[in-house]
Amino acid sequence: MKIKDAIRNDPLCRHHETCDDLHKVVITSEQIRQTIRVLTHQIQDAYAKHAAVIILFLLKGARQFANDLQESLGEGKFEFMPAQASSYCGGTHSTGEVTIHSDDMLDITGRAVLILDDMYDSGLTLKRVKAHLEIKGAADVKTCVMFEKECHHTHEVAPDFVGLPVPDEFLVGYGLDYREQYRELHCVGTLKPDIIASENRYDDAQPLS
Repeated sequence: MKIKDAIRNDPLCRHHETCDDLHKVVITSEQIRQTIRVLTHQIQDAYAKHAAVIILFLLKGARQFANDLQESLGEGKFEFMPAQASSYCGGTHSTGEVTIHSDDMLDITGRAVLILDDMYDSGLTLKRVKAHLEIKGAADVKTCVMFEKECHHTHEVAPDFVGLPVPDEFLVGYGLDYREQYRELHCVGTLKPDIIASENRYDDAQPLS
Protein backbone atom coordinates (compact mmCIF):
# COMPACT_ATOMS: atom_id res chain seq x y z
CA MET A 1 0.00 0.00 0.00
CA LYS A 2 1.32 3.43 -0.89
CA ILE A 3 1.80 5.98 1.85
CA LYS A 4 -0.99 8.18 0.48
CA ASP A 5 -3.49 5.33 0.91
CA ALA A 6 -2.60 4.98 4.59
CA ILE A 7 -2.97 8.73 5.05
CA ARG A 8 -6.34 8.78 3.29
CA ASN A 9 -7.64 6.19 5.75
CA ASP A 10 -6.29 7.97 8.84
CA PRO A 11 -8.92 10.18 10.55
CA LEU A 12 -6.11 12.30 12.03
CA CYS A 13 -4.79 13.20 8.57
CA ARG A 14 -7.56 15.26 7.04
CA HIS A 15 -5.77 17.99 5.11
CA HIS A 16 -6.37 21.69 5.65
CA GLU A 17 -4.50 24.82 4.56
CA THR A 18 -4.81 26.45 7.97
CA CYS A 19 -6.97 26.52 11.11
CA ASP A 20 -8.26 28.98 13.68
CA ASP A 21 -5.84 27.72 16.33
CA LEU A 22 -2.81 29.11 14.49
CA HIS A 23 -1.23 32.34 15.71
CA LYS A 24 0.82 32.81 12.53
CA VAL A 25 1.84 30.87 9.40
CA VAL A 26 5.60 30.36 9.12
CA ILE A 27 5.76 28.14 6.01
CA THR A 28 3.05 28.19 3.32
CA SER A 29 1.77 25.20 1.36
CA GLU A 30 3.32 26.63 -1.83
CA GLN A 31 6.73 26.83 -0.15
CA ILE A 32 6.35 23.18 0.83
CA ARG A 33 5.47 22.13 -2.72
CA GLN A 34 8.45 24.00 -4.16
CA THR A 35 10.76 22.45 -1.56
CA ILE A 36 9.57 18.94 -2.40
CA ARG A 37 10.50 19.55 -6.04
CA VAL A 38 13.98 20.79 -5.09
CA LEU A 39 14.62 17.86 -2.73
CA THR A 40 13.44 15.42 -5.40
CA HIS A 41 16.08 16.64 -7.84
CA GLN A 42 18.80 16.62 -5.16
CA ILE A 43 18.00 13.06 -4.08
CA GLN A 44 17.77 11.78 -7.65
CA ASP A 45 21.17 13.29 -8.42
CA ALA A 46 22.76 11.93 -5.24
CA TYR A 47 21.58 8.37 -5.93
CA ALA A 48 21.98 8.40 -9.72
CA LYS A 49 24.47 5.51 -9.60
CA HIS A 50 22.50 3.39 -7.09
CA ALA A 51 20.29 0.59 -8.36
CA ALA A 52 18.06 0.63 -5.27
CA VAL A 53 17.61 2.85 -2.22
CA ILE A 54 15.59 2.34 0.96
CA ILE A 55 13.94 5.50 2.25
CA LEU A 56 13.21 5.03 5.95
CA PHE A 57 10.63 7.60 7.02
CA LEU A 58 10.03 8.24 10.70
CA LEU A 59 6.49 8.01 12.04
CA LYS A 60 4.36 9.79 12.59
CA GLY A 61 5.87 13.13 11.70
CA ALA A 62 7.48 12.35 8.34
CA ARG A 63 4.57 10.41 6.83
CA GLN A 64 3.09 13.30 4.82
CA PHE A 65 6.60 14.36 3.78
CA ALA A 66 7.28 10.80 2.63
CA ASN A 67 4.00 10.63 0.73
CA ASP A 68 4.71 13.83 -1.20
CA LEU A 69 8.30 12.81 -1.88
CA GLN A 70 7.23 9.34 -3.04
CA GLU A 71 4.80 10.86 -5.53
CA SER A 72 7.44 13.30 -6.74
CA LEU A 73 10.17 10.66 -7.13
CA GLY A 74 7.81 8.30 -8.93
CA GLU A 75 8.13 4.55 -9.38
CA GLY A 76 11.60 3.06 -9.55
CA LYS A 77 14.60 2.53 -7.33
CA PHE A 78 13.26 4.12 -4.14
CA GLU A 79 11.54 1.82 -1.64
CA PHE A 80 9.78 3.54 1.25
CA MET A 81 9.71 1.91 4.68
CA PRO A 82 8.15 3.31 7.88
CA ALA A 83 9.82 3.20 11.28
CA GLN A 84 9.00 4.56 14.70
CA ALA A 85 11.62 6.67 16.44
CA SER A 86 10.28 8.78 19.26
CA SER A 87 11.86 11.04 21.86
CA TYR A 88 8.75 13.00 22.86
CA CYS A 89 5.94 12.03 25.17
CA GLY A 90 3.07 13.83 23.43
CA GLY A 91 3.69 17.44 24.38
CA THR A 92 6.48 19.95 23.88
CA HIS A 93 9.48 18.47 25.71
CA SER A 94 11.83 15.59 24.85
CA THR A 95 12.20 12.56 27.06
CA GLY A 96 15.88 12.36 26.08
CA GLU A 97 15.53 8.72 25.03
CA VAL A 98 14.98 7.41 21.50
CA THR A 99 13.30 4.11 20.70
CA ILE A 100 13.31 2.62 17.19
CA HIS A 101 11.15 -0.13 15.74
CA SER A 102 9.45 -1.07 12.47
CA ASP A 103 6.91 -3.75 11.64
CA ASP A 104 8.16 -3.80 8.05
CA MET A 105 11.93 -3.62 8.57
CA LEU A 106 13.80 -4.91 5.54
CA ASP A 107 17.25 -6.44 5.49
CA ILE A 108 19.43 -3.36 5.10
CA THR A 109 22.77 -5.17 5.05
CA GLY A 110 24.91 -3.60 2.36
CA ARG A 111 22.06 -1.30 1.29
CA ALA A 112 21.88 2.45 0.76
CA VAL A 113 19.42 3.99 3.22
CA LEU A 114 18.04 7.52 3.36
CA ILE A 115 16.47 8.55 6.68
CA LEU A 116 13.51 10.89 6.24
CA ASP A 117 12.36 13.06 9.15
CA ASP A 118 10.16 16.10 9.52
CA MET A 119 12.35 18.26 11.77
CA TYR A 120 16.03 18.67 12.64
CA ASP A 121 15.82 20.08 16.14
CA SER A 122 18.22 18.74 18.76
CA GLY A 123 19.58 16.13 16.34
CA LEU A 124 19.07 13.30 18.84
CA THR A 125 16.64 11.29 16.72
CA LEU A 126 18.72 11.45 13.54
CA LYS A 127 21.91 10.62 15.40
CA ARG A 128 20.42 7.55 17.10
CA VAL A 129 18.62 6.23 14.03
CA LYS A 130 21.69 6.66 11.83
CA ALA A 131 23.85 4.81 14.36
CA HIS A 132 21.24 2.04 14.61
CA LEU A 133 21.20 1.51 10.84
CA GLU A 134 24.98 1.47 10.62
CA ILE A 135 25.12 -1.19 13.33
CA LYS A 136 22.54 -3.20 11.34
CA GLY A 137 24.92 -3.23 8.37
CA ALA A 138 23.71 -0.47 6.05
CA ALA A 139 26.48 0.38 3.58
CA ASP A 140 25.53 4.03 3.14
CA VAL A 141 23.27 6.09 5.43
CA LYS A 142 22.20 9.61 4.56
CA THR A 143 19.66 11.90 6.21
CA CYS A 144 16.99 14.23 4.85
CA VAL A 145 14.83 16.64 6.85
CA MET A 146 11.99 18.83 5.68
CA PHE A 147 12.63 21.53 8.27
CA GLU A 148 15.68 22.65 10.23
CA LYS A 149 15.25 24.77 13.33
CA GLU A 150 17.48 27.82 13.55
CA CYS A 151 18.95 26.87 16.90
CA HIS A 152 21.90 25.18 18.54
CA HIS A 153 21.74 21.47 17.76
CA THR A 154 22.79 19.50 20.83
CA HIS A 155 23.62 16.49 18.67
CA GLU A 156 25.24 17.67 15.44
CA VAL A 157 24.53 15.29 12.56
CA ALA A 158 24.62 17.65 9.53
CA PRO A 159 21.68 16.35 7.44
CA ASP A 160 22.62 15.59 3.84
CA PHE A 161 19.43 17.16 2.51
CA VAL A 162 17.57 20.05 4.14
CA GLY A 163 14.29 21.53 2.99
CA LEU A 164 13.53 24.78 4.77
CA PRO A 165 14.88 26.65 7.80
CA VAL A 166 12.29 27.48 10.47
CA PRO A 167 12.48 29.67 13.58
CA ASP A 168 13.23 28.20 16.99
CA GLU A 169 9.61 28.08 18.06
CA PHE A 170 7.15 25.30 18.77
CA LEU A 171 5.57 24.59 15.39
CA VAL A 172 2.67 22.51 14.08
CA GLY A 173 1.54 21.39 10.64
CA TYR A 174 2.84 19.18 7.83
CA GLY A 175 3.63 16.34 10.22
CA LEU A 176 4.47 18.42 13.27
CA ASP A 177 1.95 17.94 16.03
CA TYR A 178 0.79 19.09 19.41
CA ARG A 179 -0.84 16.24 21.32
CA GLU A 180 -1.43 14.33 18.06
CA GLN A 181 -3.27 17.27 16.48
CA TYR A 182 -2.45 19.62 13.57
CA ARG A 183 -0.24 17.16 11.62
CA GLU A 184 -2.70 17.38 8.72
CA LEU A 185 -2.17 21.08 8.03
CA HIS A 186 -0.61 21.85 4.64
CA CYS A 187 1.19 24.83 6.14
CA VAL A 188 3.42 25.20 9.21
CA GLY A 189 2.77 27.71 11.96
CA THR A 190 2.70 28.54 15.63
CA LEU A 191 -0.26 27.96 17.90
CA LYS A 192 -2.07 30.70 19.75
CA PRO A 193 -0.58 31.01 23.27
CA ASP A 194 -3.86 30.21 24.97
CA ILE A 195 -4.07 26.84 23.19
CA ILE A 196 -0.83 25.57 24.74
CA ALA A 197 -1.37 27.33 28.06
CA SER A 198 -4.72 25.66 28.62
CA GLU A 199 -3.31 22.21 27.80
CA ASN A 200 -0.17 22.61 29.91
CA ARG A 201 -2.21 23.12 33.02
CA TYR A 202 -2.79 19.38 32.90
CA ASP A 203 0.55 18.14 31.63
CA ASP A 204 3.82 19.97 31.09
CA ALA A 205 5.12 17.69 28.63
CA GLN A 206 6.43 17.51 19.93
CA PRO A 207 8.60 14.49 19.39
CA LEU A 208 12.14 15.94 19.50
CA SER A 209 14.11 15.42 16.33
